[in-house]
Amino acid sequence: MVHERQENLQHTIKAFIRKGEEYYEAECLEIAVVTQGKTLDETIVIKRRQLRYIWRMRIYLS
Repeated sequence: MVHERQENLQHTIKAFIRKGEEYYEAECLEIAVVTQGKTLDETIVIKRRQLRYIWRMRIYLS
C-alpha cells in the first residue's frame, strides 16, 4: 500500500539540455544520468523514460 501511494507522488527534477556537435545532451544534477538524442524532442522522451525507470527501481528496491 505504501508503494502505491509513493508511486503517485510527483517530483521535479531539473535537466540541463545543451546542443553538441551531433547530439543534444541532457544532464540531471540531482541524479547522475546523462542522455543523448538526435533531436530535442527525442532527448526529452529518453530522459523521461530513464527517470521513470530509476524512480520505479527505487520504489521496488526500498
